[in-house]
Amino acid sequence: MAARGPFDPKLGGGYKTSWLLDTQVFGFKSGDNGAIDAARVFVEKLTRLGTRIAVDAGIQKEHNPSLLFGNPYNRTNLTTVTLLLEQPLLRRFKYNEDSVNEIVNDIEYKALQNELIQTMATNVRSTLFQYWDLVASRKIVIINENAEKILEGLASATERLVAGERVAASELNEQFAELARNNKDIIASQQEVFSSYNRLLFEMGVARCKFPLEIPELQLDDFPTFKAEKCDWDLDHLFCLASHNRGNPLAAQNRIEETQWQLRLASQNIYPDLDLHVGYDFFNSQINQRSKPFFSSSESHLAQRNYTVEVNLSVPLTNIKAWGEKRRRLDEEAQSCLKENRLYENILSEVTTSYRAQVELLDQIYYAQKSVEWYEKALSDELLRYKEGHGSLFIVIDFENRLRLTLAEQVRVQAEWAKNIVDLLFLTGSLVQKEPCSSELRIETADYQQLLRRKE
Repeated sequence: MAARGPFDPKLGGGYKTSWLLDTQVFGFKSGDNGAIDAARVFVEKLTRLGTRIAVDAGIQKEHNPSLLFGNPYNRTNLTTVTLLLEQPLLRRFKYNEDSVNEIVNDIEYKALQNELIQTMATNVRSTLFQYWDLVASRKIVIINENAEKILEGLASATERLVAGERVAASELNEQFAELARNNKDIIASQQEVFSSYNRLLFEMGVARCKFPLEIPELQLDDFPTFKAEKCDWDLDHLFCLASHNRGNPLAAQNRIEETQWQLRLASQNIYPDLDLHVGYDFFNSQINQRSKPFFSSSESHLAQRNYTVEVNLSVPLTNIKAWGEKRRRLDEEAQSCLKENRLYENILSEVTTSYRAQVELLDQIYYAQKSVEWYEKALSDELLRYKEGHGSLFIVIDFENRLRLTLAEQVRVQAEWAKNIVDLLFLTGSLVQKEPCSSELRIETADYQQLLRRKE
Protein backbone atom coordinates (compact mmCIF):
# COMPACT_ATOMS: atom_id res chain seq x y z
CA MET A 1 0.00 0.00 0.00
CA ALA A 2 1.43 3.33 -1.08
CA ALA A 3 2.20 5.88 1.62
CA ARG A 4 0.10 9.03 1.61
CA GLY A 5 1.90 12.32 1.22
CA PRO A 6 1.36 15.02 3.83
CA PHE A 7 -0.50 17.26 1.37
CA ASP A 8 -2.66 14.59 -0.21
CA PRO A 9 -6.35 14.84 0.68
CA LYS A 10 -7.43 12.22 3.16
CA LEU A 11 -10.88 10.69 2.78
CA GLY A 12 -12.24 8.24 5.29
CA GLY A 13 -15.32 6.94 6.92
CA GLY A 14 -16.88 4.07 8.78
CA TYR A 15 -20.03 2.36 9.93
CA LYS A 16 -20.60 1.08 13.45
CA THR A 17 -23.36 -1.08 14.90
CA SER A 18 -23.85 -1.75 18.61
CA TRP A 19 -26.42 -4.25 19.93
CA LEU A 20 -27.91 -3.36 23.32
CA LEU A 21 -29.14 -6.50 25.09
CA ASP A 22 -31.47 -6.25 28.10
CA THR A 23 -31.32 -2.48 28.13
CA GLN A 24 -31.62 -0.71 31.47
CA VAL A 25 -31.13 2.61 33.16
CA PHE A 26 -30.47 3.20 36.81
CA GLY A 27 -33.39 1.72 38.71
CA PHE A 28 -35.25 0.37 35.66
CA LYS A 29 -34.69 -2.82 33.64
CA SER A 30 -36.66 -3.04 30.44
CA GLY A 31 -35.78 -6.59 29.46
CA ASP A 32 -35.87 -5.53 25.80
CA ASN A 33 -33.09 -5.26 23.27
CA GLY A 34 -31.99 -2.15 21.41
CA ALA A 35 -29.36 -0.99 18.91
CA ILE A 36 -27.18 1.94 17.98
CA ASP A 37 -26.19 2.46 14.33
CA ALA A 38 -23.68 5.16 13.39
CA ALA A 39 -22.11 6.23 10.08
CA ARG A 40 -19.28 8.72 9.70
CA VAL A 41 -17.36 10.24 6.78
CA PHE A 42 -14.59 12.80 6.87
CA VAL A 43 -12.32 14.71 4.49
CA GLU A 44 -9.06 16.33 5.58
CA LYS A 45 -6.53 18.41 3.67
CA LEU A 46 -3.28 20.08 4.70
CA THR A 47 -1.98 22.89 2.47
CA ARG A 48 1.61 23.97 1.98
CA LEU A 49 0.88 27.23 3.85
CA GLY A 50 0.15 25.17 6.94
CA THR A 51 -3.64 25.47 6.65
CA ARG A 52 -5.58 22.43 7.82
CA ILE A 53 -9.13 22.01 6.49
CA ALA A 54 -11.32 19.23 7.86
CA VAL A 55 -14.96 18.29 7.27
CA ASP A 56 -16.57 15.61 9.45
CA ALA A 57 -20.16 14.40 9.04
CA GLY A 58 -21.94 11.72 11.02
CA ILE A 59 -25.37 10.20 11.59
CA GLN A 60 -26.31 8.16 14.65
CA LYS A 61 -29.57 6.28 15.14
CA GLU A 62 -30.33 4.90 18.60
CA HIS A 63 -33.18 2.67 19.82
CA ASN A 64 -33.03 2.16 23.60
CA PRO A 65 -36.23 0.67 25.19
CA SER A 66 -34.97 1.47 28.70
CA LEU A 67 -35.49 5.16 28.01
CA LEU A 68 -39.27 4.63 28.10
CA PHE A 69 -39.09 5.00 31.88
CA GLY A 70 -39.34 8.69 32.55
CA ASN A 71 -38.37 9.60 28.98
CA PRO A 72 -40.68 9.05 25.99
CA TYR A 73 -37.88 9.58 23.45
CA ASN A 74 -36.59 6.06 23.18
CA ARG A 75 -35.86 6.48 19.48
CA THR A 76 -33.42 9.24 18.45
CA ASN A 77 -31.66 10.13 15.23
CA LEU A 78 -28.75 12.65 15.28
CA THR A 79 -26.91 14.34 12.44
CA THR A 80 -23.73 16.33 13.02
CA VAL A 81 -21.57 18.18 10.48
CA THR A 82 -18.36 19.89 11.55
CA LEU A 83 -16.18 22.18 9.40
CA LEU A 84 -12.84 23.14 10.89
CA LEU A 85 -10.14 25.46 9.54
CA GLU A 86 -6.82 25.82 11.36
CA GLN A 87 -4.28 28.41 10.24
CA PRO A 88 -0.90 29.06 11.90
CA LEU A 89 0.01 32.74 11.72
CA LEU A 90 3.62 32.70 12.95
CA ARG A 91 5.29 29.37 13.54
CA ARG A 92 4.62 26.74 10.87
CA PHE A 93 3.19 29.37 8.51
CA LYS A 94 4.51 28.76 4.97
CA TYR A 95 7.77 27.17 6.20
CA ASN A 96 6.41 24.16 8.04
CA GLU A 97 8.17 20.83 8.34
CA ASP A 98 6.07 19.02 5.75
CA SER A 99 6.35 21.71 3.06
CA VAL A 100 10.07 22.21 3.60
CA ASN A 101 10.69 18.45 3.54
CA GLU A 102 8.82 18.24 0.24
CA ILE A 103 10.95 21.00 -1.29
CA VAL A 104 14.17 19.53 0.11
CA ASN A 105 13.28 16.09 -1.29
CA ASP A 106 12.73 17.58 -4.76
CA ILE A 107 16.07 19.39 -4.58
CA GLU A 108 17.78 16.22 -3.32
CA TYR A 109 16.38 14.33 -6.30
CA LYS A 110 17.89 16.92 -8.67
CA ALA A 111 21.21 16.67 -6.82
CA LEU A 112 21.23 12.89 -7.16
CA GLN A 113 20.49 13.21 -10.88
CA ASN A 114 23.42 15.60 -11.30
CA GLU A 115 25.69 13.30 -9.32
CA LEU A 116 24.56 10.35 -11.44
CA ILE A 117 25.43 12.22 -14.64
CA GLN A 118 28.84 13.08 -13.16
CA THR A 119 29.43 9.43 -12.23
CA MET A 120 28.45 8.32 -15.73
CA ALA A 121 30.79 10.93 -17.21
CA THR A 122 33.64 9.60 -15.05
CA ASN A 123 33.00 6.06 -16.31
CA VAL A 124 32.76 7.24 -19.92
CA ARG A 125 36.05 9.12 -19.56
CA SER A 126 37.83 6.03 -18.21
CA THR A 127 36.40 3.95 -21.07
CA LEU A 128 37.51 6.45 -23.72
CA PHE A 129 40.99 6.65 -22.18
CA GLN A 130 41.30 2.88 -22.57
CA TYR A 131 39.95 3.09 -26.11
CA TRP A 132 42.55 5.63 -27.23
CA ASP A 133 45.26 3.55 -25.53
CA LEU A 134 44.03 0.60 -27.59
CA VAL A 135 44.15 2.67 -30.80
CA ALA A 136 47.69 3.80 -29.99
CA SER A 137 48.83 0.25 -29.18
CA ARG A 138 47.40 -1.04 -32.44
CA LYS A 139 49.21 1.69 -34.41
CA ILE A 140 52.49 0.79 -32.69
CA VAL A 141 52.04 -2.81 -33.86
CA ILE A 142 51.54 -1.59 -37.44
CA ILE A 143 54.66 0.61 -37.20
CA ASN A 144 56.76 -2.31 -35.97
CA GLU A 145 55.37 -4.61 -38.66
CA ASN A 146 56.25 -2.05 -41.36
CA ALA A 147 59.73 -1.72 -39.88
CA GLU A 148 60.09 -5.51 -40.05
CA LYS A 149 59.33 -5.45 -43.77
CA ILE A 150 62.00 -2.80 -44.36
CA LEU A 151 64.60 -4.70 -42.31
CA GLU A 152 63.80 -7.97 -44.08
CA GLY A 153 64.19 -6.23 -47.43
CA LEU A 154 67.57 -4.84 -46.40
CA ALA A 155 68.69 -8.23 -45.11
CA SER A 156 67.66 -9.95 -48.35
CA ALA A 157 69.54 -7.39 -50.42
CA THR A 158 72.64 -7.79 -48.24
CA GLU A 159 72.50 -11.58 -48.53
CA ARG A 160 72.56 -11.24 -52.31
CA LEU A 161 75.57 -8.94 -52.06
CA VAL A 162 77.32 -11.41 -49.75
CA ALA A 163 76.55 -14.25 -52.18
CA GLY A 164 78.13 -12.20 -54.97
CA GLU A 165 81.13 -11.51 -52.72
CA ARG A 166 80.57 -7.80 -53.04
CA VAL A 167 80.33 -7.21 -49.23
CA ALA A 168 81.59 -9.15 -46.24
CA ALA A 169 79.30 -11.59 -44.43
CA SER A 170 79.76 -9.60 -41.22
CA GLU A 171 77.50 -6.95 -42.72
CA LEU A 172 74.55 -9.21 -41.86
CA ASN A 173 75.24 -9.28 -38.13
CA GLU A 174 73.70 -5.92 -37.30
CA GLN A 175 70.75 -6.54 -39.60
CA PHE A 176 69.90 -9.85 -37.97
CA ALA A 177 70.26 -8.20 -34.57
CA GLU A 178 67.88 -5.41 -35.62
CA LEU A 179 65.39 -7.98 -36.95
CA ALA A 180 65.50 -9.87 -33.65
CA ARG A 181 65.01 -6.66 -31.69
CA ASN A 182 62.13 -5.60 -33.94
CA ASN A 183 60.44 -9.01 -33.57
CA LYS A 184 60.68 -8.61 -29.80
CA ASP A 185 59.08 -5.16 -30.07
CA ILE A 186 56.27 -6.60 -32.21
CA ILE A 187 55.48 -9.24 -29.57
CA ALA A 188 55.56 -6.63 -26.79
CA SER A 189 53.29 -4.25 -28.73
CA GLN A 190 50.83 -7.06 -29.49
CA GLN A 191 50.70 -7.88 -25.79
CA GLU A 192 49.99 -4.22 -25.07
CA VAL A 193 47.09 -4.38 -27.55
CA PHE A 194 45.76 -7.44 -25.74
CA SER A 195 46.07 -5.72 -22.35
CA SER A 196 44.43 -2.51 -23.60
CA TYR A 197 41.59 -4.49 -25.17
CA ASN A 198 40.87 -6.38 -21.94
CA ARG A 199 41.02 -3.18 -19.90
CA LEU A 200 38.54 -1.64 -22.32
CA LEU A 201 36.19 -4.61 -21.90
CA PHE A 202 36.47 -4.23 -18.14
CA GLU A 203 35.60 -0.51 -18.30
CA MET A 204 32.63 -1.37 -20.53
CA GLY A 205 31.32 -3.82 -17.92
CA VAL A 206 31.81 -7.00 -19.96
CA ALA A 207 31.61 -10.16 -17.86
CA ARG A 208 34.97 -11.69 -17.00
CA CYS A 209 34.08 -15.04 -18.60
CA LYS A 210 33.82 -13.27 -21.98
CA PHE A 211 37.36 -11.89 -21.97
CA PRO A 212 39.18 -13.33 -25.02
CA LEU A 213 42.56 -15.04 -24.91
CA GLU A 214 43.40 -13.94 -28.45
CA ILE A 215 43.23 -10.51 -30.04
CA PRO A 216 40.18 -10.33 -32.35
CA GLU A 217 40.00 -8.35 -35.56
CA LEU A 218 39.56 -4.74 -34.46
CA GLN A 219 37.88 -1.99 -36.46
CA LEU A 220 39.08 1.13 -34.67
CA ASP A 221 38.53 4.82 -35.34
CA ASP A 222 41.46 7.08 -35.98
CA PHE A 223 42.50 9.89 -33.67
CA PRO A 224 40.48 13.15 -33.84
CA THR A 225 41.33 15.34 -36.77
CA PHE A 226 43.68 18.16 -35.89
CA LYS A 227 41.93 21.39 -36.96
CA ALA A 228 42.21 23.84 -34.05
CA GLU A 229 44.70 26.63 -33.52
CA LYS A 230 45.96 28.04 -30.23
CA CYS A 231 43.89 31.17 -30.60
CA ASP A 232 40.71 29.07 -30.78
CA TRP A 233 41.09 27.94 -27.17
CA ASP A 234 40.04 30.25 -24.36
CA LEU A 235 40.42 29.47 -20.66
CA ASP A 236 37.54 31.69 -19.53
CA HIS A 237 35.20 29.97 -21.97
CA LEU A 238 36.17 26.59 -20.53
CA PHE A 239 35.56 27.88 -16.99
CA CYS A 240 32.11 29.08 -18.03
CA LEU A 241 31.23 25.70 -19.55
CA ALA A 242 32.41 23.86 -16.43
CA SER A 243 30.37 26.03 -14.04
CA HIS A 244 27.15 25.59 -16.05
CA ASN A 245 27.38 21.99 -17.26
CA ARG A 246 29.26 19.83 -14.77
CA GLY A 247 27.19 17.58 -12.56
CA ASN A 248 29.07 17.92 -9.28
CA PRO A 249 28.99 21.78 -9.13
CA LEU A 250 25.28 21.66 -9.90
CA ALA A 251 24.83 19.05 -7.16
CA ALA A 252 26.82 21.25 -4.76
CA GLN A 253 24.49 24.16 -5.55
CA ASN A 254 21.54 21.87 -4.84
CA ARG A 255 23.05 20.98 -1.45
CA ILE A 256 23.39 24.68 -0.59
CA GLU A 257 19.77 25.27 -1.57
CA GLU A 258 18.73 22.37 0.67
CA THR A 259 20.50 23.88 3.69
CA GLN A 260 18.95 27.27 2.98
CA TRP A 261 15.44 25.83 3.08
CA GLN A 262 16.23 23.91 6.25
CA LEU A 263 17.59 27.12 7.74
CA ARG A 264 14.31 28.91 6.94
CA LEU A 265 12.42 26.19 8.79
CA ALA A 266 14.77 26.34 11.78
CA SER A 267 14.49 30.14 11.91
CA GLN A 268 10.71 30.04 11.94
CA ASN A 269 10.61 27.41 14.68
CA ILE A 270 11.95 30.10 17.02
CA TYR A 271 8.70 32.05 16.68
CA PRO A 272 5.86 31.56 19.19
CA ASP A 273 2.72 29.65 18.23
CA LEU A 274 -0.10 31.91 17.08
CA ASP A 275 -2.92 29.83 15.59
CA LEU A 276 -6.33 30.79 14.26
CA HIS A 277 -9.22 28.28 14.46
CA VAL A 278 -12.49 28.82 12.60
CA GLY A 279 -15.26 26.27 13.00
CA TYR A 280 -18.82 25.57 11.92
CA ASP A 281 -21.07 22.93 13.53
CA PHE A 282 -24.39 21.67 12.21
CA PHE A 283 -26.60 19.68 14.60
CA ASN A 284 -30.04 18.24 14.00
CA SER A 285 -32.16 15.50 15.62
CA GLN A 286 -35.36 13.53 15.21
CA ILE A 287 -37.26 11.42 17.79
CA ASN A 288 -39.74 8.58 17.99
CA GLN A 289 -41.50 7.64 14.77
CA ARG A 290 -39.94 10.44 12.74
CA SER A 291 -36.48 9.06 13.50
CA LYS A 292 -37.07 5.66 11.93
CA PRO A 293 -35.51 6.44 8.49
CA PHE A 294 -31.75 6.43 8.95
CA PHE A 295 -31.21 9.80 7.26
CA SER A 296 -34.31 11.46 8.71
CA SER A 297 -32.35 13.88 10.87
CA SER A 298 -30.48 15.25 7.85
CA GLU A 299 -33.70 16.40 6.15
CA SER A 300 -34.93 18.96 8.64
CA HIS A 301 -34.37 22.68 8.11
CA LEU A 302 -34.64 23.58 11.78
CA ALA A 303 -31.09 22.61 12.65
CA GLN A 304 -28.81 24.14 15.20
CA ARG A 305 -25.77 25.94 13.76
CA ASN A 306 -22.72 26.95 15.76
CA TYR A 307 -19.90 29.27 14.60
CA THR A 308 -16.59 29.37 16.43
CA VAL A 309 -13.51 31.59 16.18
CA GLU A 310 -10.53 30.90 18.38
CA VAL A 311 -7.05 32.42 18.59
CA ASN A 312 -4.33 30.64 20.58
CA LEU A 313 -0.95 32.10 21.53
CA SER A 314 1.82 30.01 23.03
CA VAL A 315 5.21 31.50 23.92
CA PRO A 316 7.88 29.12 25.24
CA LEU A 317 9.81 30.41 28.24
CA THR A 318 12.96 28.80 26.87
CA ASN A 319 13.52 27.65 23.31
CA ILE A 320 17.01 26.19 23.51
CA LYS A 321 16.32 23.38 21.06
CA ALA A 322 15.07 25.71 18.33
CA TRP A 323 18.04 28.09 18.73
CA GLY A 324 20.45 25.17 18.67
CA GLU A 325 18.81 23.80 15.52
CA LYS A 326 19.16 27.19 13.83
CA ARG A 327 22.87 27.38 14.70
CA ARG A 328 23.34 23.87 13.34
CA ARG A 329 21.63 24.76 10.07
CA LEU A 330 23.76 27.90 9.79
CA ASP A 331 26.90 25.81 10.18
CA GLU A 332 25.65 23.31 7.59
CA GLU A 333 25.01 26.12 5.11
CA ALA A 334 28.51 27.52 5.66
CA GLN A 335 30.00 24.05 5.28
CA SER A 336 28.11 23.49 2.01
CA CYS A 337 29.38 26.83 0.68
CA LEU A 338 32.95 25.92 1.62
CA LYS A 339 32.61 22.57 -0.15
CA GLU A 340 31.31 24.32 -3.25
CA ASN A 341 34.20 26.81 -3.21
CA ARG A 342 36.71 24.00 -2.77
CA LEU A 343 35.11 22.09 -5.62
CA TYR A 344 35.26 25.12 -7.91
CA GLU A 345 38.92 25.70 -7.02
CA ASN A 346 39.69 22.08 -7.84
CA ILE A 347 37.80 22.33 -11.15
CA LEU A 348 39.60 25.54 -12.08
CA SER A 349 42.94 23.89 -11.32
CA GLU A 350 42.11 20.82 -13.41
CA VAL A 351 40.74 22.87 -16.31
CA THR A 352 43.82 25.12 -16.27
CA THR A 353 46.16 22.12 -16.32
CA SER A 354 44.25 20.46 -19.13
CA TYR A 355 44.06 23.73 -21.07
CA ARG A 356 47.82 24.19 -20.75
CA ALA A 357 48.38 20.60 -21.91
CA GLN A 358 46.08 21.20 -24.88
CA VAL A 359 48.03 24.25 -26.00
CA GLU A 360 51.35 22.41 -25.65
CA LEU A 361 50.02 19.34 -27.47
CA LEU A 362 49.21 21.53 -30.47
CA ASP A 363 52.93 22.31 -30.80
CA GLN A 364 53.94 18.72 -30.08
CA ILE A 365 51.67 17.40 -32.81
CA TYR A 366 53.10 19.91 -35.30
CA TYR A 367 56.74 19.09 -34.53
CA ALA A 368 56.07 15.35 -34.37
CA GLN A 369 54.65 15.50 -37.88
CA LYS A 370 57.62 17.55 -39.11
CA SER A 371 60.03 15.09 -37.50
CA VAL A 372 58.38 12.16 -39.29
CA GLU A 373 58.51 13.98 -42.62
CA TRP A 374 62.23 14.77 -42.27
CA TYR A 375 63.17 11.25 -41.18
CA GLU A 376 61.18 9.76 -44.06
CA LYS A 377 63.08 12.01 -46.46
CA ALA A 378 66.42 11.20 -44.80
CA LEU A 379 65.78 7.45 -45.02
CA SER A 380 64.70 7.71 -48.65
CA ASP A 381 67.82 9.71 -49.58
CA GLU A 382 70.14 7.36 -47.70
CA LEU A 383 68.61 4.31 -49.42
CA LEU A 384 69.18 5.99 -52.77
CA ARG A 385 72.83 6.71 -51.89
CA TYR A 386 73.28 3.12 -50.66
CA LYS A 387 71.95 1.73 -53.94
CA GLU A 388 74.37 3.99 -55.84
CA GLY A 389 77.22 2.65 -53.73
CA HIS A 390 77.93 5.84 -51.81
CA GLY A 391 75.92 5.25 -48.62
CA SER A 392 76.40 3.05 -45.59
CA LEU A 393 74.14 0.22 -44.58
CA PHE A 394 74.66 1.10 -40.92
CA ILE A 395 73.35 4.63 -41.56
CA VAL A 396 70.32 3.21 -43.36
CA ILE A 397 69.52 0.94 -40.41
CA ASP A 398 70.05 3.82 -37.99
CA PHE A 399 67.70 6.11 -39.95
CA GLU A 400 65.10 3.37 -40.16
CA ASN A 401 65.25 2.87 -36.39
CA ARG A 402 64.96 6.60 -35.77
CA LEU A 403 61.97 6.83 -38.10
CA ARG A 404 60.28 3.96 -36.25
CA LEU A 405 60.83 5.65 -32.89
CA THR A 406 59.61 8.97 -34.30
CA LEU A 407 56.44 7.38 -35.66
CA ALA A 408 55.82 5.74 -32.28
CA GLU A 409 56.33 9.08 -30.54
CA GLN A 410 53.89 10.71 -32.97
CA VAL A 411 51.29 8.09 -32.08
CA ARG A 412 51.89 8.73 -28.38
CA VAL A 413 51.38 12.48 -28.86
CA GLN A 414 48.21 11.89 -30.88
CA ALA A 415 46.89 9.58 -28.16
CA GLU A 416 47.63 12.24 -25.53
CA TRP A 417 45.82 14.78 -27.70
CA ALA A 418 42.74 12.53 -27.99
CA LYS A 419 42.73 11.75 -24.26
CA ASN A 420 43.16 15.41 -23.37
CA ILE A 421 40.15 16.25 -25.56
CA VAL A 422 38.16 13.69 -23.58
CA ASP A 423 39.48 15.19 -20.36
CA LEU A 424 38.43 18.70 -21.39
CA LEU A 425 34.98 17.43 -22.38
CA PHE A 426 34.72 15.78 -18.96
CA LEU A 427 36.02 18.76 -16.98
CA THR A 428 33.63 21.17 -18.72
CA GLY A 429 30.63 18.87 -18.32
CA SER A 430 30.29 18.38 -22.08
CA LEU A 431 31.13 14.67 -22.19
CA VAL A 432 27.74 13.48 -20.88
CA GLN A 433 24.84 15.91 -20.99
CA LYS A 434 21.14 15.57 -20.35
CA GLU A 435 18.84 16.61 -23.16
CA PRO A 436 16.85 19.72 -22.15
CA CYS A 437 13.38 18.40 -23.00
CA SER A 438 13.78 14.69 -22.23
CA SER A 439 15.45 12.26 -19.88
CA GLU A 440 17.87 11.03 -22.55
CA LEU A 441 21.62 11.58 -22.26
CA ARG A 442 23.95 12.77 -25.01
CA ILE A 443 27.56 11.55 -25.06
CA GLU A 444 30.27 13.42 -26.96
CA THR A 445 33.36 11.24 -27.45
CA ALA A 446 35.68 13.47 -29.44
CA ASP A 447 33.78 16.53 -30.70
CA TYR A 448 35.89 19.35 -29.28
CA GLN A 449 34.42 22.08 -31.49
CA GLN A 450 31.93 23.01 -28.75
CA LEU A 451 34.88 23.76 -26.46
CA LEU A 452 36.34 26.35 -28.80
CA ARG A 453 35.70 30.03 -28.30
CA ARG A 454 33.05 31.28 -30.66
CA LYS A 455 34.34 33.97 -32.96
CA GLU A 456 32.10 36.99 -33.19
